[in-house]
Amino acid sequence: MTTDIWNYPDTEAVFAPTSRHEQIVWLSLESLASFWKHYPVLEGCLADVRTAARAALEPYQLGQTQDPAELRFAAALQACLQPAKAQDVATFLEGLADLQGLEMIGPWRNFFGQHQRQLYVEGLRPEAAELLAASFRDDVIKVKKDREEMLRNEVTDIVLSDWDLAIHAYYGLNYFSTDQFDKSTVLVGLNGLTDATLFNRFLQEQVLVLPAHEQDALLTAVRESWVDIAQADPIAAMKGIAVDGVAEAAKIPPAAQLVIVL
Repeated sequence: MTTDIWNYPDTEAVFAPTSRHEQIVWLSLESLASFWKHYPVLEGCLADVRTAARAALEPYQLGQTQDPAELRFAAALQACLQPAKAQDVATFLEGLADLQGLEMIGPWRNFFGQHQRQLYVEGLRPEAAELLAASFRDDVIKVKKDREEMLRNEVTDIVLSDWDLAIHAYYGLNYFSTDQFDKSTVLVGLNGLTDATLFNRFLQEQVLVLPAHEQDALLTAVRESWVDIAQADPIAAMKGIAVDGVAEAAKIPPAAQLVIVL
């Protein structure tokens, strides 16, 4: 593959049209290998997945086709991997994309964030509440912070390849005069994905193992905590829209409906 044709210093950068397209962009970057190594399904095949991502992106960026990169990526995975492995990777990435777009996980994440030091929920055993708070601090907050720091240090110092430079220029991920990441566009997105996957695992491993009545108690607490937050929505306030906090809180689903198996 060649990247010479992509060096457009006087051309406005474009943006990934979908979250799936953005995901393929991230997968194509060799400089983000340390980020993807945390996902076991990609172990031993990340280089092949990167090749598939690049094969899917290049015709789109060269203006040779308007077909969605997502469709070409699926075909490229089949060409680069054994069928069973290609299906495993495709299923994982679909789940990851669904997780990125899962808005209703926010109230659950906000609840545990507010009560990470001390959690009390009526109907939940004190020892269970203590374990949930500790797990949230250790397995979500701490792990996220460690991964963010590691990634920030690595990408700040790394020398980008021709492909990565071209991708950065094309999507406006960095200034044309530098070979470093623009942390405001790349790292923020990746850190958000890290937080979502860690919290998703926390719900799966810590919340879904609770007895049904304790899960119901947690759901009630999450909904009650969300009423005031929903009613104080600053965007709605600027637009003069009154928000029914009780109605919005009632839409929050139980954890079992939120968890995505990755």
